[in-house]
Amino acid sequence: METTVELTGDFRDIAEILGDRHQRSEKLGPVVEDLVELLEIVRRTDGATKSQIAEEATGEVTADFDADSVIHALRLLALYDFVTLDGNTWRPGPALSDE
Repeated sequence: METTVELTGDFRDIAEILGDRHQRSEKLGPVVEDLVELLEIVRRTDGATKSQIAEEATGEVTADFDADSVIHALRLLALYDFVTLDGNTWRPGPALSDE
């Protein structure tokens, strides 16, 4: 499948729109890095509780993750099948198994 997009208009207007989008995505960098670190903890441990993940994340992530914030992040990752909840243990999900 191939998609083509044509942008027409004043160069400055188009550059401004594309620049804003790029700046917004750059701001997400720390968020993505923190989520990747949480995934690495889950993968490395082959499953861990929220408290274990929060303890291991200390110093490795930008955000100050406590057990509650770990749950919020892992629930988001679960929507994309990166992790699954097995009792009270977060385990690597199907999306991680495919890598």
